Amino acid sequence: MNIEQRSNLIKNGDFSSGKIGEMPTGWSKVLPRQVIAPSFSLVETKHGRRALMATGNGRDACFGYASRQLHLDAQQAYRLKVKFRYENLEDLNQHLVHGIFGPGFNNGIFSYEREGEQIVGENSFSTYDQPVDVEIRLYFRFSPNGKVWWEEIDLQKCDPIPPRPVRIACCWGWGDFKRWEQFLDTAGKSGA
Repeated sequence: MNIEQRSNLIKNGDFSSGKIGEMPTGWSKVLPRQVIAPSFSLVETKHGRRALMATGNGRDACFGYASRQLHLDAQQAYRLKVKFRYENLEDLNQHLVHGIFGPGFNNGIFSYEREGEQIVGENSFSTYDQPVDVEIRLYFRFSPNGKVWWEEIDLQKCDPIPPRPVRIACCWGWGDFKRWEQFLDTAGKSGA
Protein backbone atom coordinates (compact mmCIF):
# COMPACT_ATOMS: atom_id res chain seq x y z
CA MET A 1 0.00 0.00 0.00
CA ASN A 2 1.55 3.31 -1.01
CA ILE A 3 1.48 6.55 1.00
CA GLU A 4 -1.21 8.03 -1.25
CA GLN A 5 -3.61 5.15 -0.49
CA ARG A 6 -2.90 5.26 3.26
CA SER A 7 -3.66 8.97 3.52
CA ASN A 8 -6.72 9.01 1.25
CA LEU A 9 -9.56 10.74 3.13
CA ILE A 10 -12.15 9.13 0.83
CA LYS A 11 -12.87 5.67 2.22
CA ASN A 12 -12.81 3.04 -0.54
CA GLY A 13 -11.52 5.68 -2.96
CA ASP A 14 -9.67 2.91 -4.79
CA PHE A 15 -12.92 0.89 -5.14
CA SER A 16 -11.23 -2.23 -3.69
CA SER A 17 -14.20 -3.15 -1.48
CA GLY A 18 -17.59 -4.29 -2.69
CA LYS A 19 -19.32 -6.96 -4.73
CA ILE A 20 -18.62 -7.07 -8.46
CA GLY A 21 -21.67 -5.85 -10.41
CA GLU A 22 -22.92 -3.64 -7.56
CA MET A 23 -21.84 -0.27 -6.16
CA PRO A 24 -18.54 -0.18 -4.26
CA THR A 25 -18.85 -0.31 -0.47
CA GLY A 26 -19.85 3.10 0.92
CA TRP A 27 -20.75 4.57 -2.47
CA SER A 28 -24.26 5.26 -3.73
CA LYS A 29 -25.66 6.25 -7.09
CA VAL A 30 -28.00 9.15 -7.74
CA LEU A 31 -30.21 8.78 -10.80
CA PRO A 32 -32.68 11.68 -11.03
CA ARG A 33 -34.69 9.98 -13.82
CA GLN A 34 -34.46 6.26 -14.50
CA VAL A 35 -35.21 6.69 -18.21
CA ILE A 36 -31.96 8.66 -18.72
CA ALA A 37 -29.86 6.88 -16.06
CA PRO A 38 -26.40 5.58 -16.92
CA SER A 39 -25.28 2.26 -15.48
CA PHE A 40 -22.85 2.24 -12.52
CA SER A 41 -21.17 -0.93 -11.23
CA LEU A 42 -18.01 -2.27 -9.67
CA VAL A 43 -15.93 -4.22 -12.19
CA GLU A 44 -12.57 -5.93 -12.39
CA THR A 45 -10.40 -4.36 -15.08
CA LYS A 46 -8.12 -6.12 -17.53
CA HIS A 47 -5.25 -4.84 -15.36
CA GLY A 48 -6.46 -6.94 -12.41
CA ARG A 49 -7.68 -3.97 -10.39
CA ARG A 50 -11.18 -2.98 -9.45
CA ALA A 51 -12.84 0.11 -10.84
CA LEU A 52 -16.19 1.87 -10.73
CA MET A 53 -17.55 1.72 -14.27
CA ALA A 54 -20.23 3.97 -15.73
CA THR A 55 -21.74 3.42 -19.17
CA GLY A 56 -24.19 5.34 -21.30
CA ASN A 57 -27.69 4.06 -21.95
CA GLY A 58 -27.98 4.92 -25.64
CA ARG A 59 -29.59 8.31 -24.99
CA ASP A 60 -27.90 11.69 -25.46
CA ALA A 61 -29.49 12.99 -22.24
CA CYS A 62 -27.87 10.26 -20.11
CA PHE A 63 -27.29 11.64 -16.57
CA GLY A 64 -26.39 10.39 -13.09
CA TYR A 65 -23.62 10.29 -10.52
CA ALA A 66 -21.93 8.16 -7.88
CA SER A 67 -21.42 9.79 -4.49
CA ARG A 68 -19.91 9.38 -1.07
CA GLN A 69 -20.22 11.56 2.05
CA LEU A 70 -17.21 13.06 3.78
CA HIS A 71 -16.21 15.84 6.16
CA LEU A 72 -13.81 18.72 5.47
CA ASP A 73 -12.07 20.64 8.24
CA ALA A 74 -12.18 24.45 8.44
CA GLN A 75 -9.38 26.52 6.89
CA GLN A 76 -7.61 23.51 5.45
CA ALA A 77 -6.05 22.97 2.04
CA TYR A 78 -6.87 19.75 0.20
CA ARG A 79 -5.72 18.05 -2.99
CA LEU A 80 -8.29 16.10 -5.01
CA LYS A 81 -6.95 13.65 -7.59
CA VAL A 82 -8.73 11.23 -9.92
CA LYS A 83 -7.38 8.41 -12.13
CA PHE A 84 -9.52 6.81 -14.80
CA ARG A 85 -9.75 5.30 -18.29
CA TYR A 86 -12.47 5.92 -20.86
CA GLU A 87 -13.92 4.99 -24.25
CA ASN A 88 -16.13 6.97 -26.64
CA LEU A 89 -16.12 10.26 -24.73
CA GLU A 90 -15.49 13.27 -26.95
CA ASP A 91 -14.99 15.97 -24.30
CA LEU A 92 -14.09 14.93 -20.75
CA ASN A 93 -15.39 18.17 -19.23
CA GLN A 94 -18.74 17.70 -20.96
CA HIS A 95 -19.21 14.05 -20.06
CA LEU A 96 -17.53 13.76 -16.64
CA VAL A 97 -17.56 15.93 -13.52
CA HIS A 98 -15.34 15.18 -10.52
CA GLY A 99 -16.35 17.48 -7.70
CA ILE A 100 -16.99 18.12 -4.04
CA PHE A 101 -20.33 19.72 -3.17
CA GLY A 102 -21.68 20.98 0.15
CA PRO A 103 -23.62 23.86 1.70
CA GLY A 104 -21.93 27.05 0.51
CA PHE A 105 -19.00 25.09 -0.91
CA ASN A 106 -18.06 23.38 -4.14
CA ASN A 107 -14.89 22.65 -6.03
CA GLY A 108 -13.57 20.07 -8.42
CA ILE A 109 -11.16 19.00 -11.13
CA PHE A 110 -11.20 20.91 -14.40
CA SER A 111 -8.15 19.75 -16.34
CA TYR A 112 -6.71 16.35 -17.18
CA GLU A 113 -3.50 14.83 -18.50
CA ARG A 114 -2.68 11.44 -19.94
CA GLU A 115 -0.22 9.35 -17.92
CA GLY A 116 0.38 6.16 -19.87
CA GLU A 117 -3.00 4.49 -20.34
CA GLN A 118 -4.65 6.48 -17.53
CA ILE A 119 -6.13 9.95 -17.45
CA VAL A 120 -5.21 11.90 -14.32
CA GLY A 121 -6.85 15.07 -13.04
CA GLU A 122 -5.87 17.05 -9.99
CA ASN A 123 -6.83 20.26 -8.21
CA SER A 124 -6.03 21.88 -4.87
CA PHE A 125 -8.46 24.05 -2.94
CA SER A 126 -9.02 25.52 0.52
CA THR A 127 -12.04 25.37 2.78
CA TYR A 128 -13.65 28.32 4.53
CA ASP A 129 -13.89 29.31 8.21
CA GLN A 130 -16.28 26.51 9.22
CA PRO A 131 -15.99 22.73 8.83
CA VAL A 132 -18.40 21.34 6.26
CA ASP A 133 -20.01 17.99 5.45
CA VAL A 134 -19.78 17.45 1.72
CA GLU A 135 -20.39 14.89 -0.98
CA ILE A 136 -17.80 13.70 -3.45
CA ARG A 137 -19.55 13.20 -6.80
CA LEU A 138 -18.47 11.40 -9.95
CA TYR A 139 -20.86 12.52 -12.70
CA PHE A 140 -21.44 10.68 -15.98
CA ARG A 141 -23.56 12.68 -18.41
CA PHE A 142 -24.59 13.35 -22.00
CA SER A 143 -22.91 10.31 -23.53
CA PRO A 144 -25.10 7.62 -25.08
CA ASN A 145 -22.26 5.16 -25.81
CA GLY A 146 -19.40 6.28 -23.58
CA LYS A 147 -17.71 4.31 -20.82
CA VAL A 148 -15.51 5.35 -17.93
CA TRP A 149 -13.57 3.23 -15.45
CA TRP A 150 -12.69 5.22 -12.33
CA GLU A 151 -9.71 3.51 -10.74
CA GLU A 152 -9.05 5.92 -7.90
CA ILE A 153 -10.38 9.14 -6.40
CA ASP A 154 -8.05 10.53 -3.76
CA LEU A 155 -8.40 13.42 -1.30
CA GLN A 156 -5.52 14.46 0.92
CA LYS A 157 -4.73 17.36 3.19
CA CYS A 158 -1.91 19.41 1.73
CA ASP A 159 0.19 22.49 2.39
CA PRO A 160 -1.65 25.82 2.19
CA ILE A 161 -2.07 27.20 -1.30
CA PRO A 162 0.29 30.17 -1.73
CA PRO A 163 -1.40 33.54 -2.26
CA ARG A 164 -1.71 34.74 -5.84
CA PRO A 165 -1.83 38.53 -5.60
CA VAL A 166 -3.18 40.47 -8.55
CA ARG A 167 -3.39 44.13 -9.45
CA ILE A 168 -6.59 45.54 -10.82
CA ALA A 169 -7.06 48.73 -12.80
CA CYS A 170 -10.49 50.37 -12.62
CA CYS A 171 -11.99 53.17 -14.63
CA TRP A 172 -15.36 54.88 -14.65
CA GLY A 173 -17.18 56.00 -17.73
CA TRP A 174 -17.51 55.26 -21.40
CA GLY A 175 -15.16 55.74 -24.29
CA ASP A 176 -14.07 54.64 -27.70
CA PHE A 177 -11.36 52.13 -28.52
CA LYS A 178 -8.69 54.85 -28.57
CA ARG A 179 -9.54 55.88 -24.98
CA TRP A 180 -9.50 52.27 -23.75
CA GLU A 181 -6.22 51.63 -25.54
CA GLN A 182 -4.68 54.61 -23.71
CA PHE A 183 -6.18 53.45 -20.41
CA LEU A 184 -4.76 49.94 -20.78
CA ASP A 185 -1.33 51.27 -21.77
CA THR A 186 -1.28 53.54 -18.70
CA ALA A 187 -2.45 50.72 -16.42
CA GLY A 188 0.20 48.37 -17.81
CA LYS A 189 2.98 50.91 -17.29
CA SER A 190 1.77 51.36 -13.69
CA GLY A 191 2.16 47.64 -13.00
CA ALA A 192 -1.51 46.66 -13.04
